Amino acid sequence: MLVVALVLMICSTFGTSVYSPALPDIMAEFNVSRTVALIGVTVYTLGLAFGPIMSAPLSERNGRKIVYLVSSPIFVLFTLGAGFSKNFASMTICRFFAGLTGSPALAVGAGSGADVFPPHKRAKITAMFLMAPFLGPSLGYVAGKPWMEDR
Repeated sequence: MLVVALVLMICSTFGTSVYSPALPDIMAEFNVSRTVALIGVTVYTLGLAFGPIMSAPLSERNGRKIVYLVSSPIFVLFTLGAGFSKNFASMTICRFFAGLTGSPALAVGAGSGADVFPPHKRAKITAMFLMAPFLGPSLGYVAGKPWMEDR
């Protein structure tokens, strides 16, 4: 379960920066300005900010596992919805909800490590949980740039 939490943390933050190399294509596809095209990054980040407000209390009340099991497939569906959107409004809405449903891993991930490991063995797992949210945006641009150049 901890590996799943780490992967979800990387994937949810990966979405913030993988969008950036696609800006010229988004501008051309939807006929919007660069400023408007950047709204996709903004709403995704807002979703990441507001998601823990709901998911953290739910994880304390119902357990962390159910939060992962419910939010992860919904995150994938909204990410696919953003990718296959035919207009800018639907892409923006899907990006917001992808951020919202991807953020529970960020909110409850470290708690999962604390639930599993005793205090004297938490240093390594805590370091991984602290690294994962920074690894996602770092990899997102690096992965997205060559993919968009090949198009």
